[in-house]
Amino acid sequence: MAAIKPLSMMKAELPPEPEGPFDFLMSQKEISSRTLLAFFIALTAISFSLYQVFTGHFIQPRPHAHRSIHLSFALILSFLMFPLGRKSFKDKLNLYFLVDATLILLVVGFEAWIIWDLDAFLEKEGMLSWLDQLFIMLYLATILEATRRSVGWPLVWVTLFFIVHSFFAPYFPGILNGPAASREWFFEAQVIQPYGVFSIPLAVVASYVALFIIFSVVLNETGAGKFFIDLAVGLMGWQAG
Repeated sequence: MAAIKPLSMMKAELPPEPEGPFDFLMSQKEISSRTLLAFFIALTAISFSLYQVFTGHFIQPRPHAHRSIHLSFALILSFLMFPLGRKSFKDKLNLYFLVDATLILLVVGFEAWIIWDLDAFLEKEGMLSWLDQLFIMLYLATILEATRRSVGWPLVWVTLFFIVHSFFAPYFPGILNGPAASREWFFEAQVIQPYGVFSIPLAVVASYVALFIIFSVVLNETGAGKFFIDLAVGLMGWQAG
C-alpha cells in the first residue's frame, strides 16, 4: 500500500503559480476577461520597453513630451498591476475595475493634452483657466493614487504634507516658514514648468534608469547576468576586498 504523502509535500510538488502577465497567458487555455486583461498588460509593458529602447538609442521627443510619455506608461501599468479591490490582476474582475479604467482614461487624456500641441501646452504658463487647473488637480490625484498602490501610504503622506505646506508656509515655524504659493502658480510649477512632476528625477529615470532596468532584466532572463557574475568571481574572487 502506497504511503500517503503529507499535505506540505504535495503542495511543494505543485507547479508554481504564474506571477507575471506573460506566464499567466501561457498557463491559460481559454479566453476570458482575465486573459484579455493580461494580454493588454503585456502589450502595454512591451510597448513601454520598446519606447524606452528606441528613444534611448535613436532619438527622443522633446523633454516635456518624453517625460510625460514615460510617466503615463508607468501610471497605466500601476493601475493594472495593482488593481483596486483585488489582490492581483489575475483575480476575477469586479466593479472596482471601473475605477481603474477611469483613472487610465484620465492619464491617456492628460497625455493627449500635452503632446497634441506641446507648444500651446507650455505657453499656458500664467494663463491657466479654471478647467486647466481642475484637470491638473485630477492628474496629480492619479499620481498619488498610483503611488499609494505601488509604494504605500508613507510617501503619499509626505507628498500631501508638502502640498499643504506650499499654501500655508507662513504658518509653519523655523526653516519651514516662507511665503505661500498661489493656487495657479502651484499647478503651473507641478506640470507646466520643469519644477514639479516633470523635473530632474523623472528626467533621469525616463532617460537612463529605465534603460538600466531593461538591460538588467534581459541579462537576468537570458542567463548572461549569471555568466558575468561567474566570470568576475572566477577572475577576481580569490582576492579580498
